[in-house]
Amino acid sequence: MLVEYEELYDAYIDCRKRKRSSTNCQQFEIDSTRKLWQLWKDLNNGSYTIGRSIAFIVHHPKDREVFAADFRDRIVHHLIIRRIEKLLEEEFIEDSYSCRKGKGTLYGIERCEMYMREVSENYTKKAYILKGDFKSFFMRINKPKMYQAICDLLDKRGNFDEESKTFMKHVIWLIVFNRPQDNCIRKQPKSAWKCLPKDKSLFSCEADYGVPIGNLTSQIFANLFMSAFDHWIKDTLGIKEYGRYVDDFYIVMLYSQVLVALIPQIRKFLSDYGVTLHPHKVSIQEVEKGIQFLGQVIKPYGRLVARKTIGTLYTKLQTFDDFIEWHKVHGERLSEEDIEYIVSSVNSYYGYFRQSKSYRLRKKIAQSELIKPILEYATFDTNYTKIIKLKKDEKESNNIEAFSPMGHVRLSRRSHRRVQDNKAVG
Repeated sequence: MLVEYEELYDAYIDCRKRKRSSTNCQQFEIDSTRKLWQLWKDLNNGSYTIGRSIAFIVHHPKDREVFAADFRDRIVHHLIIRRIEKLLEEEFIEDSYSCRKGKGTLYGIERCEMYMREVSENYTKKAYILKGDFKSFFMRINKPKMYQAICDLLDKRGNFDEESKTFMKHVIWLIVFNRPQDNCIRKQPKSAWKCLPKDKSLFSCEADYGVPIGNLTSQIFANLFMSAFDHWIKDTLGIKEYGRYVDDFYIVMLYSQVLVALIPQIRKFLSDYGVTLHPHKVSIQEVEKGIQFLGQVIKPYGRLVARKTIGTLYTKLQTFDDFIEWHKVHGERLSEEDIEYIVSSVNSYYGYFRQSKSYRLRKKIAQSELIKPILEYATFDTNYTKIIKLKKDEKESNNIEAFSPMGHVRLSRRSHRRVQDNKAVG
């Protein structure tokens, strides 16, 4: 048996975590037993094919094209990643931070700060940091080379029998060489794509280039694709003070001249993979002046929240305010799900802010006009570490009626569009 049913079911459970409120997941869960059984048969008899993706544009933190794979295909993505996760961990360097258990943005920031302190001997010596960014990274990934890197990993480290290995290579081939842009469902009109440069969209990619942003496999396979670059920096060049998160990387050294000389070498190595350095996002700076990395500014006296991250929160709060005001004007009540979404969204930022010197910032936001509409339904704790949804009796004590569930619009997907439509009509 190529795939055990229990293994597929575990992948399904893993896939639906934090996704059960999504329309795609809910549709699959209608008669999920039959659908999962059919997927199991398709995988084992070789008839599995990839379904249609949903394409849309998101605007925060920046304009970006996203392809959401069909839920059935996402289960297969999780199945494959669960099988090769251990192999990937053996291949990745310690300072590759994206999409890995125990890693992530905070880990990457802390490692960068550690290297800055080590090289500068706790900021007593002058040291420099090179920051770089890959231009249009996901759109410039060479599919044949990425697929070959995966196959090499399976051949080199994989402990699978030949039948299982052949099966996995076939499914991975389907995923890698799938062109979702040829058969997708657009959730927005084509005019929505005008905000994107051509090199930021799969619709403008050459045949063997580009992977969809939004798929688990895209992120992890892309990480493996760039693993050669990581090992070249760490092993071949012998540079220890290096780290990368997706398309952002840094190198810390004592001498700026060495970093300047390194840039052409980096460009040449990346060109063999079809990847280029962003011409406007390569910089060399003294570490004591601080550096922005993964949403924080690392300074000698501590870490601060980057202005861009703060601006993103303010934009989101304005969207929430417009959403709440729209409901008031139309005499509608927010659903409990909408309130929970707003609270969890604000808390995701506050949880990130707490990892830096941000008490004054958190207090300032908590006392701002932008947060006031939300405070009808929630309150901050004493140290401004999080926002807490008010209970029913607390709402009533604030002269707010208890909210009953209604046929509501899901805030996470439609609120901004509904607010904008209302403004247009007004």
